[in-house]
Amino acid sequence: MFTPGKRQWASSTPANWPVWKWLHINTAAPFKTFRSKIRKWKRLRAP
Repeated sequence: MFTPGKRQWASSTPANWPVWKWLHINTAAPFKTFRSKIRKWKRLRAP
């Protein structure tokens, strides 16, 4: 899933980026607090 060219919807980007980068641009990038939310979520999920 995370290799370039594997997903049809990801290949619509001009650079044909890997999916993780495409997802980051569209989800994490607009939110400055996203990283802290992930950290908190990981802490809550830790066994």
